[in-house]
Amino acid sequence: MAYQPPQNLPPPVEAVADLPAAYDALRERVRETEEEIARLSSVLSHDLRAQLRSIDAFREFVLEDAAACLDAESRENLERIGATVQGVDHLVERVVLLQRLPRQPLQLHLGPLSAVLDPTLRRMRDTFRALAVDVAFEDVAPDEVVLADAPRASEALYQLLENGAVFRRADDVSPIRLDVRRGEPDGVVLRVTDRGIGMESSDFAAIFEPGRRLNGPRAYPGAGLGLYLARRLLQGWAQGPAVVASAPGLGSIFEMAVPSA
Repeated sequence: MAYQPPQNLPPPVEAVADLPAAYDALRERVRETEEEIARLSSVLSHDLRAQLRSIDAFREFVLEDAAACLDAESRENLERIGATVQGVDHLVERVVLLQRLPRQPLQLHLGPLSAVLDPTLRRMRDTFRALAVDVAFEDVAPDEVVLADAPRASEALYQLLENGAVFRRADDVSPIRLDVRRGEPDGVVLRVTDRGIGMESSDFAAIFEPGRRLNGPRAYPGAGLGLYLARRLLQGWAQGPAVVASAPGLGSIFEMAVPSA
């Protein structure tokens, strides 16, 4: 079969008389492609999550309806299915958020620090009911005015807190600590301290790479996107997140900072 060149490619530069017009046309094609990808992503994520809900509903039905017939191993297997469903649903949520980020304009507004903290803490309480987050304000108050994209900052902070909640021993219910203080020379620093599994200093940079996991998926759920997502959310307008300190078996300390007014 003879080679067939791709159709509808932009003309070569040397054949273009009006470069600004060609540039505008190319930008429009990119925009249309991005919108098409976004629509496809939305449809696929919706349908996939619907299937996941069906699987989980059937799992719960089996657990309730056949409770008297299930041995310990069968119950454990059903719980594993539930954890896997939850993990895949979480992965889809993060992938969709990452896909939307480049198309969502940054919206910096002056507002109270509580607009960042309150949604995050409510979400942590709803997701990890048995785990507390101890909040301590050093030299700032919840009504401190910051210049932030509050939804992005809140999501980034949640990713740090969730990381501390997930990567810990199953029997560890010690609270995660959130310290809020004034930065130097300005800004507000949010420091998250957990008593999780920790890491070596050589891994401090690597954990922010997409898909990077220091432990296998059987040990801890997740796809290695949380910390990468947190950094993407703050990129270009805030600082961090970064690892301040960590050691295997002792936990980790992460920091991020948002500009003050």
